[in-house]
Amino acid sequence: MEALLYSYLRGTVSDEEILEAERWINASPGNRKIAEQLCVIDFANEAMQCMHNANPVRSLEKVKVKIRKNKIRLVVVWTQRVAAVLFIPLLCIKVYEMLQPNVTEETIRIQPQTVEISSAPGMVTNVYLPDGTKVWLNANSKIQYPTFFDGDTREVSVTGELYFVVAKDIEKPFLVNVNDAFKIKVTGTEFNVDAYQSAASFAITLIDGSIDLISAIDPTKSLLTLKPGEQSVWDVKEKTVNVMNVNTMMLSSWKEGKIIFRDTPITEIAATLGKRYNTRFVISPRLTDYHFTGTFINVQLVQILEHFKISSNIRYEIKGLDLNPDGTINNTIVELK
Repeated sequence: MEALLYSYLRGTVSDEEILEAERWINASPGNRKIAEQLCVIDFANEAMQCMHNANPVRSLEKVKVKIRKNKIRLVVVWTQRVAAVLFIPLLCIKVYEMLQPNVTEETIRIQPQTVEISSAPGMVTNVYLPDGTKVWLNANSKIQYPTFFDGDTREVSVTGELYFVVAKDIEKPFLVNVNDAFKIKVTGTEFNVDAYQSAASFAITLIDGSIDLISAIDPTKSLLTLKPGEQSVWDVKEKTVNVMNVNTMMLSSWKEGKIIFRDTPITEIAATLGKRYNTRFVISPRLTDYHFTGTFINVQLVQILEHFKISSNIRYEIKGLDLNPDGTINNTIVELK
């Protein structure tokens, strides 16, 4: 898209490319801002070229002609500003060139901005990344990614639980920074990351393809390689990794609004419901050996608790809210007895 925008600003595109560029520019305020920045960069380069022309009058006329060729309003606004004060930027650029003799288009190119997406308690959110990768975010999860992937890799940072379907690009590996503990390296595959900051362990489950876990400090150091159906569990305290085979359907069902239990211990049930509904459970000792099988689809927490009450004689009591020091809600406290 960056190459298309440069061609668009210079008037060297077809009618179809003009429509494509204008659709992209008008799609969001962020896109429009990027176009404006590219316009400034383009005219800065034009001004530097003008400095090498012995005829400043003809150089000014060249810029004015370029102004008349641009069609969109935002370009006209920026180019008129450049033309109006042409000799001041020319002087500034020349001084800067003298101080920085190696300045090129690469050194002044537009930089990607960071986007942060969060999913609220009890909600599942999905987003498409700039390369076409699709990501689902479970409740209380977050992802940070750039407006476009620059350089030799595509890197994002995550916390919480997320499911990735990565767009394949062998030449540009996809890297997932997991709470600064380690990174996941892929080129195109499906996997689930379960890494809430307060958890004692982080779990990475591979559904399809292949992924490498690499050191966050040394990207050249591979910790292990996963195969489909395998899950790696990272112990946060010990900084050790264990690998096991798991039921991937159960672990990834949350992205479809499902909660599946198959003879699941009460402690694991509490952990699953806790992160999904932002709830802290207090479990009675009498329920230590309790296991449950069942499937819930897009239901509220109270409906699940009522099901436990009817089917297994488990009583529950919503004790209240656990507040942070600043008065905001940390989570809801539920007692199972």
